[in-house]
Amino acid sequence: MPTLIVMSTPPRLRQLWPRLIVLPFVLSLMDAAVTLHYQPPGYWSGDRSQLIEANPLAWIALRLHPALLIPGCIGWYVLFFFLIFYPPAWIGLRCHVVWVLSHLVAIAGWLLRYHPHGLALTALLYLFAVPVATWMFLPFRPQWNSRSPVVPPESGSATCSTA
Repeated sequence: MPTLIVMSTPPRLRQLWPRLIVLPFVLSLMDAAVTLHYQPPGYWSGDRSQLIEANPLAWIALRLHPALLIPGCIGWYVLFFFLIFYPPAWIGLRCHVVWVLSHLVAIAGWLLRYHPHGLALTALLYLFAVPVATWMFLPFRPQWNSRSPVVPPESGSATCSTA
């Protein structure tokens, strides 16, 4: 007789969320916000040919309609969730770093090009985000070349118990 397997969120994923997902998620939302904010007025009046976007997938979504950025972002989050937590740590942790850096570069690009104080804002962004990203990532550094999935630093260390 077949058995029903009920899947719940493993404890290791609950411990990893704050460290590996929050900052990239916030940076992604900021990237989407500045992308929409700095579109030219003609784009908002319906002329989609005036779209300015470097990411080809976001370009396709925004060319069709700005609201398509929402399901696109959700798909992006799901993709990176699986890329970070399920393959070996050497892949997952590199995906995390790429996700953070790519959104930092994208936000900086918009600010430097279109904001009158873009250089100062970019410097502030990097002065805040890079130390936070480093602090959040540092406990996972020993797993950088690991072939097993990312584990929380507390449960990844060897423990010795006495009877």
